[in-house]
Amino acid sequence: MAKRVADACAQRGDTSVKGLLTVVRDMAGLDELRIQKVSLDGATLGLTERSGKSGVISIATHCATIQHTLFHELGHILLGHSHVS
Repeated sequence: MAKRVADACAQRGDTSVKGLLTVVRDMAGLDELRIQKVSLDGATLGLTERSGKSGVISIATHCATIQHTLFHELGHILLGHSHVS
C-alpha cells in the first residue's frame, strides 16, 4: 500500500504533506481529509475519524513523532478504520 501511495504522489509531482493528503483522500474515496492538533489523553498520540465522505486525523499536541503518527493514521484512513463511532 505504501508503494502505491508513494507512486501516486510521484505521478502527481507532489511529494509534500499536502500532496500526500490529497492522494490518500482520493484513494480512500473521501471528499475531505484534514489534520488537526488537539489535546489527547495519556499515551494516545493520534485518532482517526471517518464520517460519510470526510475524514479527520487528530494528532496529540504532546506527540514527539508527528510524521510517524500521521503516516500510521493515514493507514487507518486507507483501510476504512475510524477510532470514533
